[in-house]
Amino acid sequence: MTLGEIRKSINSVLYERTASPLYGTFILSWLVCNWKIVYATLFVSEDKLGQMRIEYVENTTTWWTMLFCPLISTAILILLVPFVANGAYWVSLEFKKWKNNKKNSVEGKMLLTVEQSIELRAELINQEQSFDILLRSKNEKIDKLEYQLDEIKRKETKPQSVEKKSSPSQEVFWYNEFSEFEKQENLYKSFNTILKFIKEGTNALEDHISDELYDYYIANEIIARNAKSGYYELTPKGNFFYKRITNRKFGKKD
Repeated sequence: MTLGEIRKSINSVLYERTASPLYGTFILSWLVCNWKIVYATLFVSEDKLGQMRIEYVENTTTWWTMLFCPLISTAILILLVPFVANGAYWVSLEFKKWKNNKKNSVEGKMLLTVEQSIELRAELINQEQSFDILLRSKNEKIDKLEYQLDEIKRKETKPQSVEKKSSPSQEVFWYNEFSEFEKQENLYKSFNTILKFIKEGTNALEDHISDELYDYYIANEIIARNAKSGYYELTPKGNFFYKRITNRKFGKKD
């Protein structure tokens, strides 16, 4: 083993001993109990001592100062001091708690000044007014939304009337349209197909005729879907066309 390794080993042992609470406390206690020896050997010459340092140490040391006093001191510091420290800390916390309780009690009993009371009352009034305005605004929005919802429900549940009577001027206009309608053979023939599916009660008429014919009959208001039942029906205009076609079949004049 080299000299450097021996030095490191000694330093490690010394560090472990001094860092330990037991050894560190014992060393500190020994130095306090034997402070005269430390002082004399380090700072006082042998001439002033009148004897060699080793002789001074032998003459002034006892079992009490060298062993028992440091051990008792170490035991007191390790065993009793933590309890004393914890007790002191507990007393400090209790005092702070008592102090805060007294402070809160005194502050709670303090009366507000007239100015503070006026300010507080004004603040409460402003908050109440703001709350009333906000509540009134929300109620108005709720009423508006409920009205809109009722309108939507009313439109959805209101059946489309297809039996509404037509005016004479409308019938004249429809008659002119029918004259053009019967000239187009594909439209005239497809009307019978549409009548067949309407009588059968279908809600998918667009699946049985072409898109062009479907768009024509819907756009010209000849047929319409009942909003309540979902089935297709003849409109007043469609009934007018149906009446003319039926009369033509039986040779009846318009």
